[in-house]
Amino acid sequence: KLQLSRGAADAAGVWRGLFCVEFHVCGADLSELEDLDADELVPYCSSGAATSTAHSAVLAPAGELSPPQRRVAPLSAANGVVWWWVVPAVAGADMEQVLARGAYDVVEACRLRPPAQRPTRSAEDLSVDEVARAEESLMAAGPPDGWLFNGTCFVDFDGHEQRHHPGLPSRVQAMVAEH
Repeated sequence: KLQLSRGAADAAGVWRGLFCVEFHVCGADLSELEDLDADELVPYCSSGAATSTAHSAVLAPAGELSPPQRRVAPLSAANGVVWWWVVPAVAGADMEQVLARGAYDVVEACRLRPPAQRPTRSAEDLSVDEVARAEESLMAAGPPDGWLFNGTCFVDFDGHEQRHHPGLPSRVQAMVAEH
């Protein structure tokens, strides 16, 4: 939910004389996005699902008001954000630019940013339990072709022995790639 908070924009006077902020936008609720990884966010947004929900509100210094039942210009034909101020008739020529820049900065500060990409996972990041479960599932499937299990270790046809299942390195790499 958008909240009108006072911060650096106070210095620009964006809050002085503010009557209300009205917005009509399409977008996703934060609750729909917060559990998505950066890798999942792009396909979600590309599918159009992130822009399918319409949101409207009017925020005034005293709190949220009901949005109008009929939208008026400039929001009658488009979505967007409109700031309504009451300014003195003798306001300086640069007042409009100061207010527009302050409003832009406040809206930009409220914009949801994409999550940071997760760091790349490596085999060393897997827990001992994850690797043990992977090896257990490989053991249940039996030794791969060209290998025998003698109850203690795996032996290939050339007599080389190893304690871990021969398929474990490729299974660990697959687990890392799934992350």
